[in-house]
Amino acid sequence: MTEKFTNFFSFLENKKSFVLVFDQRSANLDLLAFVTSFYLLSKKNDLTSYILSLYLPKVADTILFAIDKVKSQLPKQNLVLKFAYNQNLVDKITYQVDEKENQFLLTIKPQKNFHPLDFSQINHFYSGAKTDGVILCNVSNPNNLGKIYQDYKEIFSNKENLFYLNFNFKSSYSESKNNFLDLSDFSSWTEFLGLIIKEKNLIIDNDLSTNLITGIDFQSYNLTSSKTSANTFEIFAWLLRQGGERKLLIRENKLQKNNDYSVKTKSDKKLVEMKIEG
Repeated sequence: MTEKFTNFFSFLENKKSFVLVFDQRSANLDLLAFVTSFYLLSKKNDLTSYILSLYLPKVADTILFAIDKVKSQLPKQNLVLKFAYNQNLVDKITYQVDEKENQFLLTIKPQKNFHPLDFSQINHFYSGAKTDGVILCNVSNPNNLGKIYQDYKEIFSNKENLFYLNFNFKSSYSESKNNFLDLSDFSSWTEFLGLIIKEKNLIIDNDLSTNLITGIDFQSYNLTSSKTSANTFEIFAWLLRQGGERKLLIRENKLQKNNDYSVKTKSDKKLVEMKIEG
């Protein structure tokens, strides 16, 4: 595995923060389990990750730990003041810190004989986002992300900070193969991540293991899919030994093209069934 995925390992190396981007409209439980598990993995290993999607998961997807970390916006980095510019209104901008009052003071001085800025005409907002790397999951081109791309062009501008992961996804991707990986050799997104964790001996816990087990179970139809391999069983057993718990997932029909499935899990010592529509 190591040789084939050298590029991905190289991409992850020496980075402290990541943004995982996907389109919720085409995502299933396996992909959701992957991004939430990556978030949990980052947290356990002293890294920072954000999960970004224009459309948020459905309430029923709360069977996954950290599903609430999927956001349609990233934390903002900068406070911006905006006002109509007139050179006569601005002579000098200074700032000072009032340590006694614990206040930051920004002063905008107008030109001589001119009135100061009208406070009601000043707008303020947050802008900017920063990350060491962006992982695009089943996204062929950042331009296809619509508002997300428009709002966060700065994180997509450096192609060396982008990595594309594809699984069961038809893509017109044409960038360098150095930052692209096709996961078709795996049974699921979550099997791929589980193998990375195991091979790299990364820190893992019960919640992370449970998410990965849920994703593998879903994508492999409870380990009955023709794509289920010896590696799938091996990583599945290893995740159980790490404290992961298995939920009973029931998908209506293997031939269905949508992501409909039912979930049975224990709650208050009773069996609860949920129908989830993808």
